[in-house]
Amino acid sequence: MGSATQGPGGGGVTIFAIVPVHNRIELTLQFLDSLDAQVTDEAIEVFLVDDGSTDDTATVLSQRDGRFPVTVVPGTGNLWWAGSVKRALSVIRPLLADDDWVYLGNNDTVLDRRHMQVLISSARANPNSVVGSISYEIWPDGSEHPVSSGFSIDAQRLAVEVLDGRDPGPSAADALAGRGLLLPARAVPHFRLFPHLMPQHFADLAATSRLSRYGFRLLVNSDAQSTQTDRASSAQELGQQLTLSWRKRSPLYIPAVASFWLLTLRPAELVRALPAVLRPLR
Repeated sequence: MGSATQGPGGGGVTIFAIVPVHNRIELTLQFLDSLDAQVTDEAIEVFLVDDGSTDDTATVLSQRDGRFPVTVVPGTGNLWWAGSVKRALSVIRPLLADDDWVYLGNNDTVLDRRHMQVLISSARANPNSVVGSISYEIWPDGSEHPVSSGFSIDAQRLAVEVLDGRDPGPSAADALAGRGLLLPARAVPHFRLFPHLMPQHFADLAATSRLSRYGFRLLVNSDAQSTQTDRASSAQELGQQLTLSWRKRSPLYIPAVASFWLLTLRPAELVRALPAVLRPLR
């Protein structure tokens, strides 16, 4: 295992990559290989949160000899995404220098070789920005569909919509998904997660949307690309109608949806949104 360092020789700028995993070691290795293949001179430290894997993830990674060091952070088996990221942040926070970066990645993606460098270049060209990417979903018919990590938020309609993943260059967003996301170290103290309320879905959107209150711009750069290799089919693809649910895995887990709006909207916006809240009750 590699130990965390502050760049080569303990100095310089470091990208701390956080990757939550639960089993699927073959996908994790595939992701790490794509990370090792990045065209970048930046120092990268990987903190992989193994949340109760039963496929010997930690053992396999201890025997892997990659370009960038990997530190395995053990989980409880019940951390989910938000709890895993929060635990990793608690580990790396004492190591962060002001000029460092934190990258959030998914192990079911394969990164384009320029993925990381595009994010870094975009962030440096736009000070005080948090930069997201796009990922190409491969549908069963073999077609590729770009999915942006950027979202727009309509407070009046209580609507969250994904942005067009084909927009060229950096574009503004109201919230960003935690897949292929680069944050400056200065944003980390304001990146707040609430795993008990939002263990999986909406956790990343709530945390990023609130960063704008602290002066950070949310951007998506469509040139920072990846391919999603394993996923649950989208409702758009299958023609499903998503409904509110008490299941934590549900994209519309009721405590997560409610918490998202309570955390995202300002008091005046909550008041204006009341008609949308009460409409289903009529």
